[in-house]
Amino acid sequence: MKRKRWKTKEPSPGPTAAEADRASANGRPANRIPPLRKACYSLVVATLVFGGAEVAARLTRGAAPGGPPSVGTRKFVTWLSGLSSDESHGPDLYTEDRQLLWRLVPDIQVTTSNHHHAPGGERQAVRITINDQGYRGRRLDAGDDEATFRVLCLGDSNFFGYPLDDQFVFPQVLEKALMSRQAGRSVHVFNGGVPGYTVAQGRRWYAEKFAADRFDVILLSYLNNDAWLQPQTDAQLFARYDSSSYAVAKLLQHSQLAARMAGWLAPAVPPEEYRERVPLDEFVRDYEFLIGAALQQRSRVIIVGDRAYPEYEPYSRRLQELARRHRVDYYPVAEQLTERLKNLQTVEEYRELAVRAYQRWGELLGQRPYLWYYAEYYPEHLNELGVAWLADQIAARIRGQPASPSGSDEK
Repeated sequence: MKRKRWKTKEPSPGPTAAEADRASANGRPANRIPPLRKACYSLVVATLVFGGAEVAARLTRGAAPGGPPSVGTRKFVTWLSGLSSDESHGPDLYTEDRQLLWRLVPDIQVTTSNHHHAPGGERQAVRITINDQGYRGRRLDAGDDEATFRVLCLGDSNFFGYPLDDQFVFPQVLEKALMSRQAGRSVHVFNGGVPGYTVAQGRRWYAEKFAADRFDVILLSYLNNDAWLQPQTDAQLFARYDSSSYAVAKLLQHSQLAARMAGWLAPAVPPEEYRERVPLDEFVRDYEFLIGAALQQRSRVIIVGDRAYPEYEPYSRRLQELARRHRVDYYPVAEQLTERLKNLQTVEEYRELAVRAYQRWGELLGQRPYLWYYAEYYPEHLNELGVAWLADQIAARIRGQPASPSGSDEK
């Protein structure tokens, strides 16, 4: 008997394009998904996949590392806003910026309080006003006549006035000190200080905002931020912001998933490999640019050397060499204050401001006398009394009048 051989049925190939068109014309559905619908399905699936991954990344991100975020990050700018005021200050003082890494938010006023004080000490009010041109205090006025004596303070947080009220910041107090010495000439002092800035940022900031204006004197004070060790130098950050991937990075900067993937692809730099934000040779080069630009405009230059940490001494030493080479003034703030603190009777010269310091620190002043002149536990930023003393020293130097003995040169 002959066995019947079963044949397997071949799968039917789908309709050809022509058959699909004919089926559509005859009113019968075709076995094809329209391209637009297919794209929508793909978008929904991708959104669900990446959305789920983002949620998982946020739920498992863990605790944030200790200490402030690295320079050049969005978190650093947010931290900087809180550092310059307190948790209830309202709007952020800074915004990220492609050219300068960050800048002050223009045309805002923040009312807060100084959060540096002894337990039980007075928490004194602070008002921070940023003008519509994007810096603190007096705005540049094109209407100034040639008789107006104009001074630009270009520097970091000490010129900006951290953590002081508008009336106590260095440029404002310097203007008053100069007015008391002037003979029939109006004086305008402008505050080009921005907290956290290095001389590399200051060079760009000057070129953008002040290079086209006339100043009789330009004070320069950059150092502590330049020598600050960070995972990346300012030059590397500028290159990153200038790259074509900047726009994509801005879109993804709020994503925990993107941050996690970036960490996998580019592991964090270990602290032992951190570098100065502005290496010493670049530091000198950028200072030379600012000095040269000022001298070309026939402005007098005074370098205010405000080194806060002993390990930054190579930077201050190079600054003094630079000042001698270009024959410009150099004023060593910390060294002069160290001498002044040997005789605390000098505090009586600024009695009202000394009362403010006592209300803030109380008996702690006996243990840490430098707090008569400095704003926080570590002597880095000058307080109201320190600012007034420094303004008198610099005003006397500008006007060519003798200052107190504590203000003598130590070049």
